Amino acid sequence: MLLRKLVLFGLIGVGLAGCFDLDQGVWIGRDGSGHYDMTIAAGGALGEALKSGKSDVHIGNNPNLPRHQRTVIEGGKVTQIESVDFKQLSDLSLSNETVAIKVHGHDLFGLGTTHAIFRRTFQIDHEMRKRGQHEEGDDEAGRSVIASMFGDHTYVFRVHLPGSIDWIAPVYAGGLEVKPEVKADAGGYDIVWRMPLTSMIETRAMHFSVGFSSFGALGDSQSREEENSADDDGDDDRKN
Repeated sequence: MLLRKLVLFGLIGVGLAGCFDLDQGVWIGRDGSGHYDMTIAAGGALGEALKSGKSDVHIGNNPNLPRHQRTVIEGGKVTQIESVDFKQLSDLSLSNETVAIKVHGHDLFGLGTTHAIFRRTFQIDHEMRKRGQHEEGDDEAGRSVIASMFGDHTYVFRVHLPGSIDWIAPVYAGGLEVKPEVKADAGGYDIVWRMPLTSMIETRAMHFSVGFSSFGALGDSQSREEENSADDDGDDDRKN
């Protein structure tokens, strides 16, 4: 699992600048096609693994989709950028997350604007949170360790949607409401949620929902779960 691997690399790299910044994003066009991007910037042990190509961090299990990857090295930081192209979200196989479009209406008997909802559920890996298995004091100690390691690092999720934005639901991480940055461009809108990496790690799950309206051939579509990536305890936790 992506997050587990990254966090474990960070733990191994204590004292070796082994932490990271993580940026994930989905770009969706008017016909439902697009690409999924992931950028990891790291130093220390994880940076060396990215630079040498020994790290197997990847966007799900998508061997049949066009994949683009490049690595940028600046000083002691290594940045790996990966992108996977898809024709529909149902082409994507992802680990620990689901991205979907649900159409709920059309104008002019299907000839006009399509009204839809973009949803993403990110089930944060709970390797860092042994729920119900530690005393509260241990949890506090664990939070202190996480804060000392990841306190200066960030997590970003971004989505590009065509047309216009109707509404954006609140997103919570680590007990905080994360306000999105919204920017229009020629093809639609970019919506970006930026938060401390510690807030993301300390959250069981994050839910992103955006209502939007667009011309085009949008239809219902949802990513598939990567094989063997299901939650070990089967807990479908809907609380942040």
